[in-house]
Parts: sequence; structure tokens; C-alpha cells
Amino acid sequence: MFRLVLIALFLWVSGVQAQSSFSIRQFTTRDGLAHNTVLGTYVDSKGTVWLSTMDGISRYDANGFTTYQSKNYPGLETNFIHSVAELGKDTLFITTRDKGFAYLFVKENRVQAIKPKSGEIAQNQFAIIRFVAHISNDELLIGFSNDVWLIYNLKTEEELILNPDFQLAYTDSYSIEIIENTWYLRTDNLIAEIDIDRKAQQIRLKKTYTTQKIGDKKILSLFSFHNKLIAYIENIGLVFLPSDLSEIEEVLVKESELLEAPRRLYLQDDVLYLLFNTSGFAVYYLNTKQLENIDLNQLSGINFQYVNSISHDTFGNIWAATWGTGLVQIQPFSGISSVPKATEFGKMYSDFNLGILEDSYETLWMLSTPGLIRWNPRSNVMDFIEPQKNASGWHLREDENGIWMSSKTNGLLFLPSKNYQKNAFKNQFVQFDSDSKGLLSTNSTMSLKDKTGRLWITHHNHGIEVYSSEKEFLRDKKPKRLAVFSGNQNEQAFLIQDKSARVLYESKAGEIWAGTFSGGIARLSKKNGELSVWIPDSTDGLRYSHKDIRGFYESTITDSVLWIATYGGGIIKWDRKEKKSVIVDTKTGLSNNFTYGILDDEEGNLWIPTNNGLNRYNPQSGRVQVFTDVDGLNNNEFNTGGIHKGKSGRLYFGGVEGVNFFNPLDLNHKKPLAEVRITSVKAYNRELFNRDYIENNTKLDFEDHYLTFTYSGLDLTEPQKQAYQYRLIGSDTTWIQAGNRTSVSFSNLAPGTYQFEVMGANSDGMWNPKTDSFTFEIIPPFWMTWWFRIIAFITVTGLFVWVIRYISIQKLKEELQRLETEQKVQQERERISRDLHDHVGNQLANILSGVDLMRKYAKHGNQERSDELHGNVKDDLRSTMQQLRETIWTLNKSEVSLSDFVSRLETYFRTRITDNLSITVEIDKKMDIVFAPGKSLNVFRIIQEAVQNSLKYSGADSIHVRFNQVDNKVLITVQDNGSFLMRDDGYEGYGLKNMRQRAEEIGANFEIKADENGTRVILILY
Repeated sequence: MFRLVLIALFLWVSGVQAQSSFSIRQFTTRDGLAHNTVLGTYVDSKGTVWLSTMDGISRYDANGFTTYQSKNYPGLETNFIHSVAELGKDTLFITTRDKGFAYLFVKENRVQAIKPKSGEIAQNQFAIIRFVAHISNDELLIGFSNDVWLIYNLKTEEELILNPDFQLAYTDSYSIEIIENTWYLRTDNLIAEIDIDRKAQQIRLKKTYTTQKIGDKKILSLFSFHNKLIAYIENIGLVFLPSDLSEIEEVLVKESELLEAPRRLYLQDDVLYLLFNTSGFAVYYLNTKQLENIDLNQLSGINFQYVNSISHDTFGNIWAATWGTGLVQIQPFSGISSVPKATEFGKMYSDFNLGILEDSYETLWMLSTPGLIRWNPRSNVMDFIEPQKNASGWHLREDENGIWMSSKTNGLLFLPSKNYQKNAFKNQFVQFDSDSKGLLSTNSTMSLKDKTGRLWITHHNHGIEVYSSEKEFLRDKKPKRLAVFSGNQNEQAFLIQDKSARVLYESKAGEIWAGTFSGGIARLSKKNGELSVWIPDSTDGLRYSHKDIRGFYESTITDSVLWIATYGGGIIKWDRKEKKSVIVDTKTGLSNNFTYGILDDEEGNLWIPTNNGLNRYNPQSGRVQVFTDVDGLNNNEFNTGGIHKGKSGRLYFGGVEGVNFFNPLDLNHKKPLAEVRITSVKAYNRELFNRDYIENNTKLDFEDHYLTFTYSGLDLTEPQKQAYQYRLIGSDTTWIQAGNRTSVSFSNLAPGTYQFEVMGANSDGMWNPKTDSFTFEIIPPFWMTWWFRIIAFITVTGLFVWVIRYISIQKLKEELQRLETEQKVQQERERISRDLHDHVGNQLANILSGVDLMRKYAKHGNQERSDELHGNVKDDLRSTMQQLRETIWTLNKSEVSLSDFVSRLETYFRTRITDNLSITVEIDKKMDIVFAPGKSLNVFRIIQEAVQNSLKYSGADSIHVRFNQVDNKVLITVQDNGSFLMRDDGYEGYGLKNMRQRAEEIGANFEIKADENGTRVILILY
């Protein structure tokens, strides 16, 4: 609202009466509004606008409209809403027409109906709420249409019914004011002090106030301001009342100062709004005592109905709720003023402007069709001047001699300075044309007096002429013409590209630059005392975007840079020294390529009027800001020649609907800084938080590492013109420019703590250092936590140690196995050696001894004994050979199957079977085992020894060998039917010891049992 005060003061102090200091924007159901009849407006602490309509609640912010209706929010029992008010950070209080009231919990996005517990209200479901007064931080005083008053505690939800001891006529116009613990009740015709007795649940009239001056006049309002009462009294106006209401203390606004008598008043932030029965209202600033009447229909041309309620936001925007015509946003202009339209003065003149001049008396001259308009901003007097009949023109300028007007049909018109003195004006123009001065034509487009006093005149279709002196031109009938510059092949003319010249510009060095309609530019200068022309081209670095030239501007930083305005190609920045050109057009941010000239301001910005708005271009940053009718311009289309810079720095721009003017330095001070709010945070398009309440220090799962932030500016005036920049601390600390983009996404964020910050710039490019931020932490998955890493380290280390240990053990086992194998081989060698020594060796010794005996017996002639010994030796040789074959057989095999083993055993038994002996072998069919060669030989020897013992000592005639398998054990039994008896002293012979030793070597159990049924040798293999 401070902006409104500044604007009002500016207009009042300067005396400049602009056409309007507001612009209008209408919102209806087509824009998302719930209903076109809006009963109330409310702006909360976040800058969000809440609207009470006949069909629900509408909420408006930078993201548009959101609607709350009973079909989506069951707690809202009716869509006829009277008011919405903020109770806390996340709670709104809603009053309805005939369904009581409710809470709107914005954070939870739900509505909860408040059900009256008191019987008198509960029985009357259609009791209409007349008023709601906030009587303390936690209590509301609510009045119903059935004369029931209720004190409602917002925290405890306790209700206290109050019964008034007086009868009030039905009215919508109740209000309660509290000043220093004194309660004032106002109705249409009554102001009274009231007393509330909570114990007795009564409301009593304590004191009724009447004054002679008020009488029976209607009282429209009652407000408290600095412990004073303000009332609006019918036929009198807005007044201060003393505490005893004995008389009117001061009349603040007379009713006659208003467009009409108000019907309702609203007070907000020391600004009083007076609503009329028609489409208007008045704004009264209690601090400055300034009044401004506003007629919505007159400002907008829209047929608005009357305003129901009104409020404003922190940016100075006024929000008006209308009956049947939607919501109206009334925006104060940012320092831009409009000259009153000529058509409003009742004359047949056009607002189409082709030339502007602020003369030495600060009077504004505007070249229209078919003449001149002169406007005095101090007196708001507008004169209409017709220098010559049907004298429409192209250009206006002023020097010390007077005002020069370039006319389309009457040549060059001149008004001497004496003819427009400060307090007097004589409409006495002098005409200079082909007849009076010998001009090239009567269609003059522009005139220029250079630093040397020469006069330059441009013509449509007739080139440019230059005279030696403006003073001589005014004095002499036939002034001396120095030269002609034309597009015609003429010996008397300097050749330029086009004979139709439109603009002239004098540089700081005294060079004259000419712009033509279709031939580009030319430099006209005096060199060595002679005039010359230079036409730059591409070899000079000049790159034309269009050759229709409408204006020039020379850089204040360097003389080598010339800015050129074109009609269709934007702006050309030509650096003559560097021989290069840069085009500024719609591709680089310009609003339109049809430009009409260039003016500068005190901050070095270039102002460029176009066919679609006014552009402010910063040559250093390259930033373009566009001003349109939304900013307060009366039109978006301008004209060539309709630009002017006054001596005070004020800029004037004329177009198809009149003239706008402003001081560029005022614009920045009237634009509020853009405050930005983060509105939502999403993870993979899943909304984590709503746009109202985003809680910082939030912990997110690792799966939520793709985040999208949405943000918006709180200024609802021009959201499309705001700019933003952001950064993500924890990932990158530099600010990233986002333009007007209102969202940004981050992907693959590593676990850690981050802070997202965003700031905004208003349409003037001014950044607000205040940022909005959101701090969050992405929780690492368990495999990235410290404890998991420690466990993983310990596990990997342990696994590594285990693998090393396992490999070492395996190598040790292999080494032990190798040593064991070597030991077994050595043992086997020893056993074989022992076998060979015990059996083969003994038998060979016996054989050798027998051979000796045979030789002795044969020598002594005992042939019978010799033959007997020969048979024995032969048998011993066979036995020895058999033993050697068996040993070699087992040693030559890597493994011995059970079938091979039994087959070899049966071969051995066949040598032992006689008519008196039976040997049988039985094998369990389920058995399928394989013997190692060393083990098979030991088993074979044990069975062999058992059979030999049976044959030698038991006298058995039947031996049965059985192989069977129980679980994982192999049982080998050798059973005979002899009578071998074990010694009682436990002595075992060589054969039994040999069998036990062999069993131990292969890890088997050995048992021998003898009874009357025979002897059993049992070998158990594992």
C-alpha cells in the first residue's frame, strides 16, 4: 500500500493529473474462479488471495486458481461462503450463509465443519451469520439472524450462548469495535456501548449514543483508529467521533467529495475503502488524509457490477469482489503517467501521435492529425492549434528561435518563441515552402539545427537539403542552400541510397547521420571545408537487419558505436572501429522488430518504442524489459517521431492512443522487490509436500534422489515478467539463472545434506536478496552407511583372511596328504618288502634249501626223497609266483572295483579247493564300492590269511566269504565250520597279528570269534 501512497503524493505534489493511476485485470469463471459473484476477499500472511463466492471458495496465487467445494471437501456443508479469515499458520476460519462455520486446514488440505453444540443454534440449521468479531486471540463473537449471539473459543471449541436484552431490527450491517476494553455495537441507526455478562450469559445495552448532529441519519460504519472512532454518517461523510460520541470531532471526507454516497466500508492497514452502489469505490489514506475516487467501468471499459468487498496485498494491488462480474485486480501504475486524451475534451482531434515536444516552459506539444495539441500539466488546460488548414505533420523540435514543425502538406512551419510566452499564446505560425523559401518540397519530414548553426531539412521523395545558417534562413527571402543529398542522378546533388529521408542525427563529433526509408544510412559531413557523403557498407562491418531507418543513438562510452533503429529489423549496434555489427531483435528479447527510435536515461539504458510495447534495453547486460498496458501504458503501439526526452530527464512516448510520460528513475523505486516462495517438492513426480507448508530439515529416502522444486513469486501483478535464480548448496554454490522458469530438477543426488535456495527479480530486473530455502537430507541406503561399511570391511577382511587361511590349510592338507601318501608309499614299500621278506624270501630260502637237499639226495642215490623234495619245491615256486602276481596286480591299479577284487579272490580260491574243501563267495547286490590299491591288497591278504588259518588249524571242509553293506560300512566275513580254538591266555600267533596290523593300516576294525559252530573273521571297513 506504500506504493499507492507514493503515487498519490507524486500526483498531488507535482500537479500532474494523469488519466489514471491504476490498471484493471478481470478474473472470471473462464480463468478458474469458482463463481462470478464474489462476496468477500481476504489476503493471508503469505500473499495468497482467498475469495468467498456463491459456489465455494477460490484461492488465487502465482499458480492460478484452486477451488474448494462441498463435493470435494465434505466438511464444507454449503458452497455459499460469506467470508474467509486466517486464524493461524495453517488454519482458516470460514463463515457460510446458513450452515454455520468451518475450519480449512490448508496444510492437511481438508475442511472440518464446526457443529454448534448449543441447542438454540443446532435447532435452527438455517440461522444466517450476521457478523463475526475477533474479541481476543482465541475467541470469536458471532451473531446469528435469530438474535442468538455466541462466544466461540478457537482452542477449546467451547461455546457460550449470549442472549441480548434488546431487540434489533434485521440488518446485514452489524459491527463490533473494541477500544480500551469498551465494546461498541453499531447498527444502521444505533451506536451503543454494550456489556457482556458471561456468568449470566447476557448482553446488555450499557449506553446509547445520540447527537444532535447525527440525529436519525444512517450510520454506515464504525471503525477504531488510534483509539478514536471513525464513522460514516449519511449526508455528512467520514468523521472522527469522540469517545462519548457527543459531537462530530472532525469531518475527514465530505460526502460531496465522493462520486456517490457509499453503502459499505472496509478498513485495512490504515486504508479505508468506501464502496459505492455502482461500479466504483474510493480509497482514503488515514495517515496522509488523501482521497482517490476510482470508477472501474471508466478505467477499464468493462461493465462491472458493484463491489461487495475489497482488500489489498503487500504489493499495493487492490482486490475487489464484484457481484456477477468476477474478481478485479486493480494495479497501481509504476510511475507511468498518461496525457489526457484529446478526444475527451469534446474536440474532433485524434489521439494518434507523430511528434512530441516539451518546450522551455514545460508545456507539452503533441503533433496529431490534423494539427497540434498543447497541454499545460499544471493547469490541465489543453489547447487545439491548427497552424495551417489540414496541416498534419511529421516532427517537432524547439531551439532558441522557436518551435519548428515538419508538415506533410505545408512544408516547414515555424512558431517564434515570442508567440508562446509563459503566460500568453498567439497562434501565429510562419510557413516556409517552395514558394517562400525555395524548399525542395512541401512534404518535410524533419529539420535539424547542427552545432555550427546550419539548418538541415529532410523531405519525402526529395532527399535532404542543408542551409548555411538557420538565422539566415529565417532572415533572407532566398536563403543560401549549401548542398542537396538525393537518391537521384543529379550533378547538383550528393548521391545517397534513397531520396526519401526520414531522420537526422548529429553525433558528438558534429557528424550528421541520415536515415532513409529503404536505403539504409549515410554520413553527411564537412571535410576540408567541403560537404561530403559517406555510405558505409559490409566492408565497414555494417550488417543491415533492415534498411528502413527510424532513429539513431550514439554510445556515451565510445564514439565508435552507433545504435540504429530499424522498422522491421530491430536495433543494430554498429562498431565502426571494430567493423562489426550486433543485431538486437526478438531473438534476443526485444518485444517487436518494428522500432521507432532510441532514447537514453541517466542509468545508461536505451528506451525503444515498438509496435508491441516499450522496451528498456541495458547495453551492458543485454537484458530487455518490456513495458505494456499492464504497466500503465495507454497503448502498446507507438509511432515514428513520437519520442522525446525532456530537460528534466522525463521521457515521452506517443502512439496510436495518446502519450505516456515518466522519469525512468521513478520506475525502479515504485516496483516492489520480488519475494519468492518454494511451493512444492516432488520426487519422481510424487509430491512430497504441498505448496503451502514445506518443512525444512526433511529426511528423504535414497530412492527420492530425483527431486523437482517448484517456486513462484508472491507478486501476482506480473508473474510472467519475474526472473529467478537458484543454487543447491551441497552440490554447487554458484547461482544459476533460470529466467522466468518456475521449476528445476536435480537427478542422481548423492546421499548427504543439501540446501536449495531461490531468489527473484521484479520486472525491472531488481533482485530481492531475501531468499526462500529448503534444507533436506538424503538418507544413504544401508550399503552406504558407516556401520555397513565397517561391517563390510570386517566381513571382507575376515573373508580375505578366511580365504588365505583356507588356501593355506588346503596347501597344508595337500602337503600333509603328500607326506601321508609318501608315508603310505614308504609303508607300502616296507610292507611289500616285509611280505617279500616274510613270504617270498622264506619260500625262496626253503626252495634254495630244498634244491640243495635234492642235489644231496640225488648224489647219495636217494631218488625217492629227491623226487619228493622236487614236488615241494615246485609247489613253493608256484606259491611265490602267485604272491608276486597279486602284489604287482594291486600296485598296477589306481583303484580296484569290488567285482575285480572278488574275481581275483575266486582265482586264488580255485588253487585251494579240493574234494574235501568247499569255498564260496557271497556279495550283497546293492554294493558298489571301489578299493584303493593299497587297501585292496591288505583286504586280500587278511582274507587270504584267514582262509589259510582255517585250512591249517581248524580242519574245516567249508569256508564262506560274505560281502555286505550296512549304512556307510562294508562288512567282510570269513566263516568256516572247523574247530579252531582261541588260547585262554590271549596269545595270538603270527598270522593273527599280521591280520590285525593290516586292518589298522587301512583304518578298519578286525574281530575274530570261535565257537562250536566254527570260526568267524570279521573285517569292518569305513
